[in-house]
Amino acid sequence: MRAFIALRLSDDLKQKIIAIQSELARFDADVKWVDPSAIHLTLKFLGEITEDQAHIVEQLLTAIASGFPSFELSLAKLGAFPSLEHPKVVWIGIEDGKREVIRIAEKLDAELQNRGFAAKARTFSPHSTIGRIRSDGHQRELIKKIHALNDNVEFSGLDQSVTHQRVSSLELYQSVLTPQGPIHLLIHQVTLSGHA
Repeated sequence: MRAFIALRLSDDLKQKIIAIQSELARFDADVKWVDPSAIHLTLKFLGEITEDQAHIVEQLLTAIASGFPSFELSLAKLGAFPSLEHPKVVWIGIEDGKREVIRIAEKLDAELQNRGFAAKARTFSPHSTIGRIRSDGHQRELIKKIHALNDNVEFSGLDQSVTHQRVSSLELYQSVLTPQGPIHLLIHQVTLSGHA
């Protein structure tokens, strides 16, 4: 199965992301916007794993979750890979909770390596992918709008009740590829039960 470990985003945060996608979509750039139901924050992409490996990951998640308390997470500004000047993937970052997410991801990566899984190919940067750019059409307008949204006080200081959520679990998903896009099936969920 194709699998990954992630943090689930709340419905309120997804609604905010939908509004941002709608703003960016007005410029007719050639972007495949991620279905809001599939938006999450990936901690570790595992690729193809066996059933036995999935059981190992489940046990590992339980052990790691016992060492981390729940925490607050909030949205930050928009960005792109490899850069905003030459975007291929549009993402939204996180502000509150960034340190905690990095610590969990680093612990996951180290423990998974100890169990024979591949190390991360690049430095971990917490984000949620919201769109993938397919061609250069109307790209300049899109980049200008991203900069404008990032500079907008209303966006960067978003309503606290809408942009914050409590993260209380780690989740293992199976990603099933379909012609309409990937479907993410929750396989295992563990509660963050450590003490602050």
